[in-house]
Amino acid sequence: MTRLLAYSYDHLSCIAAYGSPEPHSHLALHFIFSVGGDFPGTAGGKAFEGKAVFIDSDVPHTLNLESSDAIVFLFEPVSTLGRYVKQTFLRDKEFFLPDEGLLCRIGELVSRCSASCPVDSLCRMSPEGAAAFDRELLGLLGWNGTGLADASLDERVLSVKARLSEMESIPSGIMKELCDTAGLSQSRLSHLFSGQAGISLHRYLAFIKIQKAFIHVRKRKSLTQAALDAGFDSPSHLAATFKRMFGISFSQFLKSAE
Repeated sequence: MTRLLAYSYDHLSCIAAYGSPEPHSHLALHFIFSVGGDFPGTAGGKAFEGKAVFIDSDVPHTLNLESSDAIVFLFEPVSTLGRYVKQTFLRDKEFFLPDEGLLCRIGELVSRCSASCPVDSLCRMSPEGAAAFDRELLGLLGWNGTGLADASLDERVLSVKARLSEMESIPSGIMKELCDTAGLSQSRLSHLFSGQAGISLHRYLAFIKIQKAFIHVRKRKSLTQAALDAGFDSPSHLAATFKRMFGISFSQFLKSAE
């Protein structure tokens, strides 16, 4: 059984049958906590084993969680929350295994929210209960809703982020509008954004477009309509982009979010 816990502009959390996806890399920062025992995995070509792991953006990885469901967080890398996670836990490392203290605190939270079977109990929480669980777990990671200030980002990058957050669709000609918003040429904006955010603006736009598609699906639109309204050429274009970024199909993800 799987369940979406929370979704916002800066992160997504869910209880998921993560399984053992193909080796992949993507823009989102990962935090994965096994509801069962330890699990093996690889990240950046290095093997590890543990009950939880943080994985940085664009690090090739795969995990073997066939025998256990997991609490999965995906953090938008340019958001304040994503940058907090990166600087607090990863600190230029490709992955990080949290200490026993944090694992115990998260385990206690899961036990407190679980009447019997952790997965069943967490999946059957009310929307309010799921949102509260999401907030409390983020609190255990030290996040209080402010963290690293966006002031460290250039105002022109912030203006681009703000414009994208306002839009319901990311059209093919978006670069001209973003250049006008920032008051920069395309080459200068691309250079500034990648230098500040650590990822290319082109790849970030694909990531944001997927976010928009999910928002449209949540409005009970058909997959075809959601893909088109987000700015994709077709549902197959959305599916291919999602598969390339996250290593699973968009339909599998939607099934886990039902």
